[in-house]
Amino acid sequence: MTDGEFNTAHADVSGDRWAVRNQATKSRSYAQSLCDRMKDDGIEVFTIGFKLNSNNARNVMKNCASKDTGSLKHYYETSSGDELNEAFMTIARNIEALALTQ
Repeated sequence: MTDGEFNTAHADVSGDRWAVRNQATKSRSYAQSLCDRMKDDGIEVFTIGFKLNSNNARNVMKNCASKDTGSLKHYYETSSGDELNEAFMTIARNIEALALTQ
């Protein structure tokens, strides 16, 4: 769960102003790579975007999530505490159902 805005984590930021300006792009790229590797390893990824303010944030969260299958949804976009709670509860119910059938 995130707002999808990537800041300085894993950005290899130095004191160079150019590097600082590019830190969001580097962090976003790292996050996308991490999501791809998780899915390549067979990990089912659920994402929740909270108060997403940019298309970049939405795209990262949507692309990070595993593909929806049937009625199983993997990407949620929320903007309130109630929506956030419902998204977590839905994911928990889906995970319980997956565990019981597999």
